Amino acid sequence: MDEPPSAIEWSQETMKLSNKAPRFGWWFSACFLLMCAVFTYILIRDGFSHAQTNPPSASGYAMPWLMPAVLAVFWAAGLGVAWYLTGIPCVEAGLDASGSVHILRRYPFRTESQTIDAADLAGATLVETKDSEGDLYYSIRLTTTDGMQMDVAQSPDRSICETALNRFNAALRASAAG
Repeated sequence: MDEPPSAIEWSQETMKLSNKAPRFGWWFSACFLLMCAVFTYILIRDGFSHAQTNPPSASGYAMPWLMPAVLAVFWAAGLGVAWYLTGIPCVEAGLDASGSVHILRRYPFRTESQTIDAADLAGATLVETKDSEGDLYYSIRLTTTDGMQMDVAQSPDRSICETALNRFNAALRASAAG
């Protein structure tokens, strides 16, 4: 069974929060660029000047530069969006019994790992935002003492985020104190 975009796991030894929502954008942009490549192949295979005008009964063809120009716009937009989306990492934060928080940022083509002492974290907070349709969406945002912020879990259900936030902050306080 697939994991939800944001997964919350805990056990006696560790607690882990993960935000895997960026994977959707990565796959969407890859599929969009694949379709651009397919249509570019079709355009090259069939020739540039054979795009019929609408309706087909009208005599004549579209200008030979029209279809390559349209494809160039799609390629430019697709590459721009892909560039932006590949800069958004999937984030995983794991708190272990020794008081260390292991941050793992996964991008499509690289991975960054960081270990932070629990005492160097300002804690996690619940952030309330709205999605594109105006519905409330909740994130657990982890903030370091130097001001770096990362969303480590997301859900449209406030109670799930509040439960995970309370458990994570309690474990964080226990690790920093002990």
